[in-house]
Amino acid sequence: MLFRSVLPAAPAAAAPAPAVALQKSAPASVLAGSPISFTLTGSNPSDNTGAAPEYNASFRDVLPVGVSYRAGSTSPADAGDPTIYTDASTGQQTLVWSDVVDLQKGASAGLTFSADVDDAVLPVGSTVDNTASLYASTSPRSVPKFDTTGAPVR
Repeated sequence: MLFRSVLPAAPAAAAPAPAVALQKSAPASVLAGSPISFTLTGSNPSDNTGAAPEYNASFRDVLPVGVSYRAGSTSPADAGDPTIYTDASTGQQTLVWSDVVDLQKGASAGLTFSADVDDAVLPVGSTVDNTASLYASTSPRSVPKFDTTGAPVR
């Protein structure tokens, strides 16, 4: 099983630099039948000229069909299990960890979780692509919102 991380496309040239950044990692390969461990690390880069404290950082990860969140696998434990939005027609899961951490300028924080792979959907040799994103607010009283499918609400 091969893993490939997919992050959202870069913003359009006219858009300002994003206030927060996300790094995602996983092993390059895993044995069939073993879970995949993912690490999501959010940061508020101090080299961003507009950097300011970012509050209520929320992580979102869209797993491909055939990959499902392993309950209780999130670390640190106080981040809790994500809210899981499952597409009724495909079974695809979107995971949202809401209001995980505040990120001061120059700070980073993250979480890890595991996911199981359905070998009938993704047999040995398959590549697992999934997309992760990070959302935060410059207002300490505003938590990023997501709709009933797990998509961010702007």
